[in-house]
This record gives sequence, C-alpha cells and structure tokens, in this order.
Amino acid sequence: MKDPTDQFGESYWKSRYRRIERKAGWIFLIAGAVMLLAYSLREALQSLRVITFERFAVALMVVGGAAVLLSFIRERIHQHREDPYKDVKR
Repeated sequence: MKDPTDQFGESYWKSRYRRIERKAGWIFLIAGAVMLLAYSLREALQSLRVITFERFAVALMVVGGAAVLLSFIRERIHQHREDPYKDVKR
C-alpha cells in the first residue's frame, strides 16, 4: 500500500463538505456522550448511600476522563515549550 501524499491530504480537506461532516460528527458524538454522562451522574447522585455497579462505572468514567484530559493538556503544554519551530510563520 502506498502512503497518501501531502497533496492528497490537502486536496481532500479543501472540501467544505468534508470539513463540516467531520466536525458535525465529533459534535454529535461528544454531545451524546456528555448527555449520557450527565444523566448517569444525576441518577448516581439521587442516592449516594447505595453503591451500585452503574454508579461505580460512572465514577470510573469521570476519573478516567479527568485523567485523560489532564494528560492531554500537559502533553500540549510540553509540546509547545519544546517546539523549536513555534516562532516560525507557516
């Protein structure tokens, strides 16, 4: 298999439809996940005395999501500090 060329990638993403399609997909996916998580958190907070499998799973999702978000932010900060080309106009 051949690797796609840079020219292919640039021409592919020039299409407004392709950019909108990808962004809309991510927006719908994230919105659905946030809605599901919010509903799960609301249900979990209704009765804090009883720990069920669902509440434990939601707690793990929240902790895991926070850890991934923190890791991503730290990676981007480190990458920005170490980028030798950050002052170069592209």
